[in-house]
Amino acid sequence: MFKAVLFDLDGTLINTLYSLNDTINAVMDHYGFEKITMDETKKFIGYGYKVFVEKSVNKTAKLRNDSSILNNLKEYQTKYKELFKINCCNNLVIYDGILDTINKLKKDNVYIVCVTNKPYTDTLNVLDKAFGLNTFDYIIGDDGIKPLKPNPILLDEICKHLNIKPNECIHIGDSKTDIEFANNSKIKSIGCAYGFRDKDELKKYNATYIVDSARKLYEKIKEASI
Repeated sequence: MFKAVLFDLDGTLINTLYSLNDTINAVMDHYGFEKITMDETKKFIGYGYKVFVEKSVNKTAKLRNDSSILNNLKEYQTKYKELFKINCCNNLVIYDGILDTINKLKKDNVYIVCVTNKPYTDTLNVLDKAFGLNTFDYIIGDDGIKPLKPNPILLDEICKHLNIKPNECIHIGDSKTDIEFANNSKIKSIGCAYGFRDKDELKKYNATYIVDSARKLYEKIKEASI
């Protein structure tokens, strides 16, 4: 068995789509921009909140043929971060099978790690509400200092903190960003087709394994460790 299982957060551990969509549309309403659909939210997230806001505002810029709207991007990003602190725990839904997977891994003495591009403080709030922070042996989020996934430097930090080797880890996530992170880090990955992206994207970026339900994760992790 692997010594550490690295989980993405949004679309992997928890369905956080409502909190993300609520927040981005609060920003869009504030500035009189076009609202973002749930499907667009799924497509726009994955590279951190700054890129999420940029892609969302760019929708209005394209519709109005007015690229100057993007000139105030930092202001929109700041507004999003401010509002997300309030909304980050809205309507959280833990995917069916995640708690069972985590409990089984803990019985196997496997480290449970969360690696996300979500702002670090908001990550702590979400994980604490959903699972309790003591569930995780290490947590990495966007603190404004560290690089974001898919940068493999993050795996070096995790291994150093837990005193393990990269090949003793596997990364589980639902998007291109997660698969690229695993590939850049030269470790195995499990793509979650139940999350925010579809199976085609996970195949395209060469996920080592793909599951269509979180209930299948534990057995797939065991299979991958052989």
